Amino acid sequence: MSDRKISQRRHAPKVDSLAERVLMTLADERANALSDARPDVLFSLCSAIRDYDPSARDVWRAEVKMLGLTDEEICDVYIPEAARVMGDQWCKDEASFADVTIAVARLQGMLRDLMPAAAQANANKVVTGPSVLMVVLERDYHTLGAGVAAAQLRRSGVSCRLLMDKPVKVVAEEVSKSSYDAIMISASDGERLEHIRECILNIRKTAKQHVPIIVGGSLLSQKLDIKALTGADHVESDPKRALQKCGLIVSNQGAPRPRKKV
Repeated sequence: MSDRKISQRRHAPKVDSLAERVLMTLADERANALSDARPDVLFSLCSAIRDYDPSARDVWRAEVKMLGLTDEEICDVYIPEAARVMGDQWCKDEASFADVTIAVARLQGMLRDLMPAAAQANANKVVTGPSVLMVVLERDYHTLGAGVAAAQLRRSGVSCRLLMDKPVKVVAEEVSKSSYDAIMISASDGERLEHIRECILNIRKTAKQHVPIIVGGSLLSQKLDIKALTGADHVESDPKRALQKCGLIVSNQGAPRPRKKV
């Protein structure tokens, strides 16, 4: 580790351990990812989110719109890939802790701003899809991936509730008072398996009926039997494939339909 990182840890011991875990996770995801992003467009986005001028992100968005990029492509491809690039730069000592943390926060803001516009294309469609609860457990601060997955599900006609940074008790209470067709737990590779298993056990106890539980996220990069160790029904990081594993059928129009009753 470089002298610069050692100095940063001395000045911010409480924050650095958390941030380093998040950024290392982003870098690990990038190493395992096959990106559809154009390198030149991705490079310009990384430059925009590191620019101190807030208008730089708006200028970038206007320019890529002229290239034909949609809000969906920005949300699903470019924002996650830019986060992975920033994590990679941190690991290679090419960017400071402050620069990367601020840049990832700006990506979160872009995702929030773009989600309503990305969903507008489906505004006139009747939502007939299933109801999904997307969970990021307490103290797992790697939330960007869950936000992207939730946006993808909503555009596919799914009613998706996002529950972030909540203790197991709160997750169980939410499940006990609502009916969901599936529950997805997004976990980083720093998340403790016993914590996820505890959450799943509590969901099983409080759910009104059996509901399939899927574990996804960068945790799946570990060479472990995540399904057996956590008690999940399925393990899958692609939200649409996760729906299919739960028997939630995707129609030809792209909007998932509830499970067929046999």
